[in-house]
Amino acid sequence: MQATDEYVGVRNARIVLVDPERVRSVMTASWLNQMGWDDVFVLEPDAGDWPRERGPRVPRVPGLQRGREIDAAELVRVRATVLDFSTSLRFRARHVPGAWWAVRSRLDEARAKVGEATDLVLASDDGLLAHLAAPEAAALWPRARVQVLAGGNAAWFTAGLPAESGIGANATTALDDVWYKPYDHEHGADYEQHARAYLDWEVALVEQIKRDPTIRFRAYD
Repeated sequence: MQATDEYVGVRNARIVLVDPERVRSVMTASWLNQMGWDDVFVLEPDAGDWPRERGPRVPRVPGLQRGREIDAAELVRVRATVLDFSTSLRFRARHVPGAWWAVRSRLDEARAKVGEATDLVLASDDGLLAHLAAPEAAALWPRARVQVLAGGNAAWFTAGLPAESGIGANATTALDDVWYKPYDHEHGADYEQHARAYLDWEVALVEQIKRDPTIRFRAYD
C-alpha cells in the first residue's frame, strides 16, 4: 500500500486485485478505497479460466529500443567504466565492483564527475532502465562505446561474480532518489533522530490529512 505509485501509474485507473483466498485482496481493496481509489475490484476465484504466467514479472516498455549489450562474463575481462542506475539503497547493499552510482535524470552530473570514458557500461536492476538511459549517455559521452549489462545486475549476481557494498563512487550530489525509512539510514548519531522524526510524522498524520484539501483519504469510523 505504501508503494502504489510503483504499480499504478494513472490516477483513477481501474484496479483488479487477484488473490485465490480473497484475504489480501479484500484488505487491499479497502485501503485503496480509503485512499480515494473508487474503481477497485476483487476478482472472483471462479471468474473464468484465465491464462497464467510463471517466473519474474517482465514489464512491457512501449517504444523501448535495446542497444548494444555486454554479458557479465565479458565485462569481467574488460576494463570499463560502469554506471549503475539502481536505487541508492540497492547500490549500497551490493553492486558491480568499481561501479559508479548514478541517477538517470542527473546524468550531466555523472558526466562531470566520471569524466571521459572509452568503454562505458550501464547497469540497472534488470537492465531496462539502463537501456532507456543508453541514448542519453551516448550523447554525453560521444567518444565512448556505450553498452548495457545484459540481464542487469541480476545477471551479474546470479553468475556468482564478486560484488561490493557501500555507496562508494557516487556520481550524483545527493542520496535523495528514494525515501529512506528510519532503519534505512546508516546507524550512527542521527539514527535515533530519524526514527523520532518518523514517529512524530506518523502520529500527526491524521491531522495533516484534515488540513490538506488535496488529499483524498477517507477515514472510516
